[in-house]
Amino acid sequence: MKRMPFDLLVIFLTIIPLHFASSETLPLTSPTKCHEQERSALLEFKQSFFDAKSSVCRRYGHRPKLESWKLEDRDCCDWEGVDCDEGMGYVTSLDLSESCLSGPINSKASLIRLAHLQSLNLALNDFNYSQIPSAIGDLVELLSLNLSSSSFEGQIPSQVLKLTNLTSLDLSWNGRLELRNPSMETLVQFLTKLEHLNLCRSNVSAPVPDVVANLSSLTSLRLCDCYLQGTFPTTIFKLPRLQLLDLSGNPKPSSHLPEFRLGNPIKSMSLGITNFSGSLPASLGNLAFLSKFNIDQSNFSGNIPSSIGNLTQLTMLNFRLNKLSGEIPSSLGKLIQLSYLNLGMNLLSGEIPASLTNLTNLTSLDLWDNQLTGQIPAEITRLTRLTYLDLSLNRLTGPIPKNISNLESLDYLGLQSNNLNGTLRLDVILKLQHLDKLQLSSNEFSSIIEPGMNTSLPNLSVLSLASSNLSELPIFISYQSRLQWLDLSQNRIYGPTPPWFLNNKLYGVIPPCLSNLSNSLLVLSLNGNDLYGRFPQLQNDVCQLNMIDVSDNQLQGSLPWELANCTNLEFLNIGNNQIVDTFPSWMGSLFYLKVLILRSNRFHGAIGEPKARDQFPNL
Repeated sequence: MKRMPFDLLVIFLTIIPLHFASSETLPLTSPTKCHEQERSALLEFKQSFFDAKSSVCRRYGHRPKLESWKLEDRDCCDWEGVDCDEGMGYVTSLDLSESCLSGPINSKASLIRLAHLQSLNLALNDFNYSQIPSAIGDLVELLSLNLSSSSFEGQIPSQVLKLTNLTSLDLSWNGRLELRNPSMETLVQFLTKLEHLNLCRSNVSAPVPDVVANLSSLTSLRLCDCYLQGTFPTTIFKLPRLQLLDLSGNPKPSSHLPEFRLGNPIKSMSLGITNFSGSLPASLGNLAFLSKFNIDQSNFSGNIPSSIGNLTQLTMLNFRLNKLSGEIPSSLGKLIQLSYLNLGMNLLSGEIPASLTNLTNLTSLDLWDNQLTGQIPAEITRLTRLTYLDLSLNRLTGPIPKNISNLESLDYLGLQSNNLNGTLRLDVILKLQHLDKLQLSSNEFSSIIEPGMNTSLPNLSVLSLASSNLSELPIFISYQSRLQWLDLSQNRIYGPTPPWFLNNKLYGVIPPCLSNLSNSLLVLSLNGNDLYGRFPQLQNDVCQLNMIDVSDNQLQGSLPWELANCTNLEFLNIGNNQIVDTFPSWMGSLFYLKVLILRSNRFHGAIGEPKARDQFPNL
C-alpha cells in the first residue's frame, strides 16, 4: 500500500482536532419551526387587514394581537394567536378574534394557504360586509370555524359543505348573512360531525328541518334571532348530548314542550319571544341538569308544575309574559341556587309563598302584573342579595315589611298599584342607599313618615308617589341631586310651590335632537342653567312652539332663522346670554308674539323701522 506523505499527514491530523474543537465550543442553531410559506401568508394577511385605528378597534377597545407579528421574527409559531403542530411546524390554530381586522375579504385571502388549519377564529372584526370567501372550503382539515360578529354578508358559500370534519361552526351576529343555498337542511346533512352550531342573528328565514335531530353529537344549538319559520321539531329536545338550546327571538315558529325523559342532559333552554304554546309538562322535573330556563314572551298557559322544585341546579328562571295561571308552587323554594326569578305579567293568583324567602341567592325577584293577594311576607327581608324587587300591579294588602331596610343592596323597588295600607315609612325605605328607582304610587297608605331633612340617596333617579295621600311636597326631594323622573300626581298637595322645587344646573350644549320635536313640543324652558354653544337649528318647517325661554345661560352665535316658522310663538326670552346678532326684524311676521326679551347679549346695529305696518302686531 502506498504510504501517505508525512507533511500531508500532519496537516490532516491538525485539521481534525480543530474541527471537533469548533463543534464543541460554538452553539448549535435550532431550525426554524415556522414554515416560510405560512409565515409569508400570515404577514400578507396582516398587511391587508390589520388596522389598529379601525372603528371596531376604537369602539370596543380591542387589543391588537397582530402588533406582535414582526417581519424580523422568523418563528411565526411564537406570534400571538398562532399555534403550530409541534412535530411538523405547520400552523394548526389561528385565533384572530378581536384583532382590529378591517376591510373586505375575498377568495384570494392568504389565510387560505394555511392548508393544515384545524381551528380558525376571526370573530369580532370588521370585514366590511364582504362575503365569506368560497375558498374557505379548501381548509378541509378545519374542526372549528368562528366568523361571528365580523360584518359578513350575502349567501353562505356552498363550499362550506366541503368542511366535513367540522365539529364547531359559529356564523352568528352577521345580520346580513343568509343561509338559503345551501339551506340548513343541506348544511347539517353534510356536516354530520357538528357538536356546536351557532347561527344567531343571521338570516335563516326557513323552518328548522327534522334532520337536525340526526346530529347525534350535537351539544349546543343556537338559533336565536334568525327569522325561523314553521314548526320546530320536538325530536330535537331529545338529542342524546344536547346541553344548550337557544331559539329565542323568533316570534313565528310554533311548537310545544315534549315529555322529557329522566337524565335528559339539557343545561340551558331559551325559548323567549317564540310562538311556543301549551302547558309546562310535569316531566319538566326530569331536567335535573337544567341551570337556565327562559320562556319569556311566549304563549305557554296552565299551571306551573310542582315538579319544577326538582330542578335544583337552576340559577335563572324567566317565565315573564305568558298566560300561566294558578298559584305559585311552594316547591320553588327548593331552588336555592336561583339568582334570577321572573314570573311577571302572567295570571298567577294566591299569596306569595313564604318558601320563596328560602332563595337567599336571589338578586332579582319580579312578580309584577299578576293577581297575587295577601301580604308581602315579612321574611322577604332575608333576601339580602336582592338588587331588584318588583311586586307591582297585584292585589297585595297590608303594610310594607318593617325591616325592608335590610335589603341594603336594592337599586329598584317597585310596589305601586297594589292595595298596601297603613303608614308609609319613607324614613325606613330611604335608608336603602343604593336605590335608583322607587315606585310606590297608587296604594292606600293612611299616613306618611318622612325621613330626616337632609336624607339624600346618591343614585335616586326615579321617584313615583302618585295617589299616595300627600298633602304637601316631601321636603326630602330637595336633597336628591340626581332625580330625573318624579310623579306626584293625584295627591292633595296645595299651596305655593317652594323655590327649591324649581332649581336645576344643567351644563353642556342644547341637544340638537330637541329640534326634531319642534312639530310637537309646545314649551321649551331651559332658563337659569349653564348651557353654552349655539341654539339648535330647527329641522322641520312646521313648528308648534308657543314658548321659548333659554335666558340666563351662556348661549352663543346668532339666532336661527328657522324660528320664523314658529307661527304660534307668543313668548321668547333669550336674555342674559352671549348671542351675537343684529335685531331680528325677520320675527316681525310672528302674529302671536307678545313678549320678546333680548337684553344682556351682544346685539348690534340699528333696530330700524318695520318694513310693513303689520310687523310685530301683538308685541
